[in-house]
Amino acid sequence: MTEYTINGLIKLQQTYFQQIQAAGEIAKQQELSRQVLDYLNQLKKQLKEKQLSEANLTLKCRAALFNLEGLACYILERPHRYAELFRQIAIEKESFKKIRKKKLILSFSASQRLSHRISLKSDLLTLSVSYASLDLPDDYILTLANVLFSKISGMPVSPRQNQKLLELENKFQQNSAIANSGTYRRKIQDDRNHRLEKIFERLNDGYFEGSLERPNLRWSARRNYRRLGSYDAKRHRLTISRIFDHPDIPELVVENIVYHEMLHIVHPIKQNNGRRIIHGSDFKKDEKHFSHYREAKEWLKSEFPKFLRNRK
Repeated sequence: MTEYTINGLIKLQQTYFQQIQAAGEIAKQQELSRQVLDYLNQLKKQLKEKQLSEANLTLKCRAALFNLEGLACYILERPHRYAELFRQIAIEKESFKKIRKKKLILSFSASQRLSHRISLKSDLLTLSVSYASLDLPDDYILTLANVLFSKISGMPVSPRQNQKLLELENKFQQNSAIANSGTYRRKIQDDRNHRLEKIFERLNDGYFEGSLERPNLRWSARRNYRRLGSYDAKRHRLTISRIFDHPDIPELVVENIVYHEMLHIVHPIKQNNGRRIIHGSDFKKDEKHFSHYREAKEWLKSEFPKFLRNRK
């Protein structure tokens, strides 16, 4: 199917969101929102005359259209899925003291992957959620917002919430594979018990403000129980022992190992008087910033040996 682009639509979203943040009075926000909805109604009318619909637009245009219409409906208190999600996410934000008074910006990014981001700059808290997530229940997006709010506030995330996200994402990926191929022939990398790509993205957003370029992520060829993970700077490759690709391994343990290897990207190996410094003082300090650092270390110390014995 041919996809069409509406020139200026993405720029309009950017301008409108900026104007709403700058407009202090609610009356001005409402006037801007009415203008946006009038424009979108005319746009939809033109599409209909050409026997086209939103489904005929590019992903970027569909996402921009959803954001524009949704925010306008939120401000004008009209029904819209975006508006309802915004209201519930704003309520979730009130539970976190650090970000409670920050202005919230919600946008759905033009991504078919479940890739999300949160950032805090000055008094603006920006939550960017993948447009693909709209194919999941609203509960997924609300749980995701709670997890991201926890991480950016420096608060621990409950394993139950992380597990809930993974289960919903697994179901989404499986349904997508079935829809695209008609049969689910193989278990692809992104549907593994602990999907490294998703874990990396969550950690990158939560601890590094999304600043790290994603390396080549992979599970090791062998189930190595001594070398838990590694990062190869020359190949920009991050490897995690395949032994952790198992449902009995808590996700926080895998996250901790991935986070450790990500720190090697931030703190490369240094030379000091001919001596290689792999885990310097800054590295060790940052390592303890992981929200489940103690729990993960305790599990590796006490439960991992039991896990290994049971696997033999």
